[in-house]
Amino acid sequence: MNARYYVIYSLGYMTLYPKFVCAGIIEGSDDYSEHCKPSYFCEATNKIDWTIDWNAPTSLTNLMSKYKMYCDSSLLIGAFGSAYFAGYSLGSIIIPPISDKKGRKYVFLACHFVQAITAIILIVLPSAHSYIYVIIFLFLITGMTSGGLAPIGFIMMCDFAQKKHRFVLGTIKSFSEHTVYILLTVYFKHMDKDWVIPEIFGIVTGSIAIIWVMIAPESAKWLFEKEMYHECL
Repeated sequence: MNARYYVIYSLGYMTLYPKFVCAGIIEGSDDYSEHCKPSYFCEATNKIDWTIDWNAPTSLTNLMSKYKMYCDSSLLIGAFGSAYFAGYSLGSIIIPPISDKKGRKYVFLACHFVQAITAIILIVLPSAHSYIYVIIFLFLITGMTSGGLAPIGFIMMCDFAQKKHRFVLGTIKSFSEHTVYILLTVYFKHMDKDWVIPEIFGIVTGSIAIIWVMIAPESAKWLFEKEMYHECL
């Protein structure tokens, strides 16, 4: 596990709208579904007083509440995910070839380190609305490093494993990665509403991965392909 899992996989929760309460509008009525929503009450001409029901299960302490993004355009909110996948596409083109030339271990390690740093910055950024654009940039960087981590990590795992075990390891990797979705859902529904705690957990697990990669040797297969035979021993 690394920090990116708890950043991108929690994005749906980090940008989830809370439950709104609008003065003079009864919950469950047609007026509520049509008018008690940001696209309507954020228009100054509509003059609707609204607040947030913090007791509702969907009202989380997330990026939406930290940066008061309730009245921002869907294009701006969607830019978080768009930046990540744009970065992922770019990183998957650029970073793996670098690891083929320079060595898998240190490129993999650098990607892990950058992701841990971006996750820390994401947590400690001030709550000023203007920092939203910094967050979009952080998602771009996270995406780029993810585009390197995913293929390089899988290749390194296969390089260190016997051929008969590679299929099982790949299955375990995919299963463990996608259980993060379930863990995050359980956390937000039954444990807490604060998005920071899963991010800290991701930073901790990412730091453990960094230590492991620092201790682990370079891929013997890569060394052999580069004719560094004495270093393969």
